[in-house]
Amino acid sequence: MHSVIHHCVTHLEPGKGVHFHAVTLFPLLSQLVSPLRYRVLADALADGSVEVREKPAAMVPELWLINHSADPVLVLGGEEVVGGKQNRMVNASFLIAPHSEVNLPVTCVEHGRWHRVSERFDAGEAVYMALRQETTRQVYASLRCWDRPVADQGAV
Repeated sequence: MHSVIHHCVTHLEPGKGVHFHAVTLFPLLSQLVSPLRYRVLADALADGSVEVREKPAAMVPELWLINHSADPVLVLGGEEVVGGKQNRMVNASFLIAPHSEVNLPVTCVEHGRWHRVSERFDAGEAVYMALRQETTRQVYASLRCWDRPVADQGAV
């Protein structure tokens, strides 16, 4: 794996920078076809190759993700999934194996909608930075103490 990553990184070139206030972002470009195939959650949800569901005994801190596709799916920490009993934010980043089902640790980012259920989950937007930073700090502490990516729902 190290040699694959090294090969990919050594073929990166910076693209034209984009300025915004005091920040300049440079895209990293490559002509290589990456051997690392995966799909992002928003695309997989949109075409139905991934489903996110409430667990049978619905609870705030976990959802059920089913990957029907032949590709891994990248779920990014801070990404919002909209629907179900409440909109939630994913607590950490995960690469979900093809044809698998997993518990997805999440934190509610919507107050008071538990009884109006939306049957389908869709991709939302990235949660704002201050909330992602605080949640990341909480998840990191939880991983160190209990080996689980859990955030403090009351604080969120």
